Amino acid sequence: MISIPPAANQMTIKQESRASARDSADITPSYQMTVKKESARPALARIASILCSNPQFQRFLSHRFAALWLQHNTLHDKERAAAVVRDACGIQSRSELDSDTEARQRYNRLIGLPFSTWKNSHGNNVP
Repeated sequence: MISIPPAANQMTIKQESRASARDSADITPSYQMTVKKESARPALARIASILCSNPQFQRFLSHRFAALWLQHNTLHDKERAAAVVRDACGIQSRSELDSDTEARQRYNRLIGLPFSTWKNSHGNNVP
């Protein structure tokens, strides 16, 4: 049986094994496991990955982090954007954005908020 309490952050999975009629009733094990529900908000690493494919985001990175952008000139744009994000945030993998609080803060301060501001100042239609 799966029950999800309203407004709860977890779901409970309860499995009960019933003994057959000929077996003793005291052999009925009960197992309970708690599983975290997936957040409705996408993980920052996933957002960063999607943005790295966006030409508008790539253009922003090439302006804001020109030296890093030039440093990775042998990579294609999507991989280049990912390398710039990793370097700017001081991480080896974008997945660290989900597990490292300081990396997440650096991303938001150096990339996330400035990109949002840049995008708004360019009318959201920069190629």
